[in-house]
Amino acid sequence: MRAQENWPAERKERAKKAGEERMAYAASKDYDPYGSGNRDAERKANELLEKKDIDGALKVIDAALEKYKCDIDLWMLKAAALREKGDIQKADEARLRWNTLADSILLSGDGLSFDTAFKVISSSEQHVLVSVMGLTLEEQWLVANKSSMFDQRFVKDARTGRQMTLYFNIDIQWAHLQKTLFSGTKK
Repeated sequence: MRAQENWPAERKERAKKAGEERMAYAASKDYDPYGSGNRDAERKANELLEKKDIDGALKVIDAALEKYKCDIDLWMLKAAALREKGDIQKADEARLRWNTLADSILLSGDGLSFDTAFKVISSSEQHVLVSVMGLTLEEQWLVANKSSMFDQRFVKDARTGRQMTLYFNIDIQWAHLQKTLFSGTKK
């Protein structure tokens, strides 16, 4: 039985809506599965945080979130910056947002097989989910199965040492890559 089956109805509903938001973003003109703009903003915000310019970092994060509303890494960074600023209520709201986005991925499957793979829209989502689950990446393979593309990740539970394989359906990213490569357009 998947843990999501025991979630309260409110949590499931929030995760379902967040999943719909992620899919809408993936269908938008702003979709960037490789998150180059997101990662640039994340780097800049981290530099500002190191200099203790929390307000400056939050401005950078908020500007990036205007375009990339579903970026879990940015929401995590925002929660941390708000907590450091002492705004616990807003930090908790940002934490709920990134948790809900992660929940929407967990709701998409259990990741234990090709048929129940997590459905992701970016590599960043895979990294976040592996981390949130308390796992470390040991190896990764790109695999085709039944006309779909998957990242097969070999991971290890940091607490128990147990090794396992997780499957991530990357069809949305793959289609974007194919479109970009074969249409001659750049994103």
